[in-house]
Amino acid sequence: MKKKRDIIRIVHLIGAAAIGTYVYSPYNQLQWFTLVMQLLIIPLLTLTGIWLWKPKWFRRSRKVATLIAFAFIFISSSNTLQAQNRLKGGAGGLLIGFKTYNTATHQFFVPEGSPVLGDNLLQIGGEGYGLLNRWVIGGGGYMSQGDQVQEGNLEYELRGGGGFFNVGYVVYHTRELLVFPLLGIGIDALGINRRIEEDISFEPNRFLEANYFIVRPSLDLGVAVDWFPGKKGLKLGIRTGYNVTLSRGNEWRHYGGEITNPDLPDNDLDGFYVRLTVGGGHFKTKE
Repeated sequence: MKKKRDIIRIVHLIGAAAIGTYVYSPYNQLQWFTLVMQLLIIPLLTLTGIWLWKPKWFRRSRKVATLIAFAFIFISSSNTLQAQNRLKGGAGGLLIGFKTYNTATHQFFVPEGSPVLGDNLLQIGGEGYGLLNRWVIGGGGYMSQGDQVQEGNLEYELRGGGGFFNVGYVVYHTRELLVFPLLGIGIDALGINRRIEEDISFEPNRFLEANYFIVRPSLDLGVAVDWFPGKKGLKLGIRTGYNVTLSRGNEWRHYGGEITNPDLPDNDLDGFYVRLTVGGGHFKTKE
C-alpha cells in the first residue's frame, strides 16, 4: 500500500509540473499539448486523487469510476477532432511498464505471517498495429513479473502474462504524432509460484514446485500517444489505461500440488497500467 501511494505521489508531482507548464508558459498554444492535458494528465490525476482520498470507496466503485473517466476522455477528444484525414501506415515494437493489482487473493496461498506481496507488476512484451484510414487495428502480449517473498525453505513469486486484440481511432495527429484511445479484448493471467530451494533434501515424490493461477477474459481501456521523430522509422510511445476483468469467481487452476481448502478467495485482475513502447514504424496522410 505504501509503495503504491509513493508511486501515485510521484505521478502527481509530474502532473503538477505539466499543469504549471501549460498554464504559465507559451506552450499552451500547442494543440498537441492541450490534447495530452485533456486525454492523459487530467483524467490520470483525477482517478489517482480519488484513490488517495477514498481508497476503500474506489475499490468498491472502481469500474464505475473508470468508465466515467474514459467517457470523459472520449468527450474531451470529440472537441478536438481534426478534419477526417485518412491515414495509412503502421508500427510495432517492445513495451515495458507496470500495473497495479490487489495481490490479497494470491496472498491466500502464502503461509500466515509471511511478508506481504507488493501490488506492482512489471510487464514486458511487444505490440503492433496498422492504420486503416483513421482506425487503429492491432494487438500485443506481455509477461508479468511480481513480488517475491520467502518463508523458511519456500520461495513464493508472482508471475503471469496476457494478450489483447485492440481497436482504436486516431483523434489527433501531426506529421510526427498520433493520439488514439484504445479498446482491447483478450485474456489476463497471474499465478503464484511456490518453489523449494535446491540445496535442501526432500522426500521421494515430494513436489519441488507448485503454481496456483487464474486466467480471466478482460477488457483493456486505454489511451495511446506515439511519437515518430525524424524520418528513420523510430517510434516512441506511452500507453496508460485500466484492465477490467469480465468474469470472476473462486475457480483457481493449479499444478504440482493440491488445493485442499474449498473456501478459496474470489479473484479478479483489475488494475491500472502505464507502459512505454520503443520500436519502429511510419504513417502518412492519404491523398
